[in-house]
Amino acid sequence: MRLQSDHLDKVNQRYLEHAYDALSISGGLFITSVKTLVHAAIPDLFSTAASEYAAELNNKLSIKNEKNSENDEKKTD
Repeated sequence: MRLQSDHLDKVNQRYLEHAYDALSISGGLFITSVKTLVHAAIPDLFSTAASEYAAELNNKLSIKNEKNSENDEKKTD
């Protein structure tokens, strides 16, 4: 069974694949927010956690966006 979704079509993913990706990002953001909370109380701990995760997430999303752009180009050819 395939759930219809404009967003899923746009990102070229199936429901469970998209759910996994979204939950992975959510988990990473949660862990990073806890580290940042600890950093607020103890500045010497996790001093680069937020910027490192932001860079990692940016990289992951950039790769996904490139793949989606390539798929869109193939569909229009």
